[in-house]
Amino acid sequence: MPKAGLTKHIVVYVDDDKDDLQLVTDALLPYRDSIEVRAFDSGPDAYTFLLALETKGEKPCLIILDINMSALSGRELLTILRGIPFFSDVPIILFTTSNAELDYSFALRYNAGFITKPMTYQQMDLIAEQFLSHCSHEVRERIRK
Repeated sequence: MPKAGLTKHIVVYVDDDKDDLQLVTDALLPYRDSIEVRAFDSGPDAYTFLLALETKGEKPCLIILDINMSALSGRELLTILRGIPFFSDVPIILFTTSNAELDYSFALRYNAGFITKPMTYQQMDLIAEQFLSHCSHEVRERIRK
């Protein structure tokens, strides 16, 4: 439950791997008083949700995208979102098993963070901190209180 008078910040996570969805959601549980994780297993579903947020004038504090998804990949969704002025300043992270320079360069080109998926569950706490470090200073302060 958020602190009195405060609404939760929305983190959108998109990954077609259900295990990864659960891992990230679990890693962000310690912050559940301040953030709401909206997890999607497809790019089109996440895109529909994000457009609904835009209609309401609500911005997520962070969007996390897996690069390799069918139907609408993380690369494609990132490109689309950066073309929509409403989402141009929203922090977005590409979260992937790739460590290819080409993928890293792509993320930089679209003003996105790039984090390689961990190999063990124990690394997820550190990854959760890395995710949240991409949020605005104001959001980080509210989340960590």
